[in-house]
Amino acid sequence: MGIHRKLKPTGSERLIWGEGDGSTMPVFPTEFGKLGGLICWENYMPLARMAMYGQELETIEELADEPDIMCQGGSVIVDPFGDVLAGPLWGKEGIIYADLDLEKITRAKVDFDITGHYARPDIFKLIVNKEPQSSVSFV
Repeated sequence: MGIHRKLKPTGSERLIWGEGDGSTMPVFPTEFGKLGGLICWENYMPLARMAMYGQELETIEELADEPDIMCQGGSVIVDPFGDVLAGPLWGKEGIIYADLDLEKITRAKVDFDITGHYARPDIFKLIVNKEPQSSVSFV
């Protein structure tokens, strides 16, 4: 259907493969709905996901037959390597606690630094308007 070149080779892949670019991030209409694809840890790149969502991967009409509560929660504390430290907490209010090893953050960034080498600012830009806004405007 199309081609997607991985945006950021991970870990030792960087020794062999080069980086892809934003030209290979298509979304395709199918009989199952609109499909797009990201590879490996690209799924954790917030702006890559936003780029896919921006191509209308999901519309409000597609949600019409879904229940009012589509997610029963699932709060969880996960360390930088994906190990679950506490939770998940499903279907009820509560507080979960965990002891954190902050040294894992530095070790994890060697492979996946979402605001560093994995950010790809040459492809993605997030612009935040910090000016106060009103939900009503009078012209």
